[in-house]
Amino acid sequence: MNPSTKKSEAAPDSSKRTVSPPSKFDRLGVMNALRAAAFSEDQATVLVETLGEAQLRLATKDDLNQAFSTLRGDIETSETGIRHDMEKMETGIRHDMQKMEASIRHDMVEMKSDLRGEIQALYAKMEDRFQKVQWFILSSIGGATGILGMMIVFTST
Repeated sequence: MNPSTKKSEAAPDSSKRTVSPPSKFDRLGVMNALRAAAFSEDQATVLVETLGEAQLRLATKDDLNQAFSTLRGDIETSETGIRHDMEKMETGIRHDMQKMEASIRHDMVEMKSDLRGEIQALYAKMEDRFQKVQWFILSSIGGATGILGMMIVFTST
C-alpha cells in the first residue's frame, strides 16, 4: 500500500496525547521528510506520534547502565549471602564431623575393651584346657608306667 494514495480515515487528535517524545526526536524534521515522501498530513502525524511514543519505551544506554549496576549490586548481595550461608554450613558440618569422630573414638575404645575381655576369657579357657590335657597326658604316662612296672614284676617272677 502506497502511503500517498491512502489517507488515514481516523487520524487521532494530537491534543488527546499526553506523551511527548524525548527532545532528541526531531518531530518537525521527520514530519517534513514524510510529507516530502508523499505522506498525508494525517499519516505523517500518526507516524511521528507513534515513533515518539515508541522511542519513549526504548531503553537508553544510561537505562542499561543503571540496570546493569543494579543487577551487579544484586549479584554481589546474593554472593555475599551465599558465602555467609556456605560458611555457616561449613561450620555446622565441621561441628557434626567432630561429634561423629568423638563418637567413633568412644565406640572404638569400648570395642577394644570388649575385645580385650574376650581375648582374656579365651586365653583363660585355653590355659584351662591345656592344663587338663597336660594332666591327662601325665596321668596316662603314669598309668602306662604303672602297667609296665606290673608287667615287669609279673613277667620276672
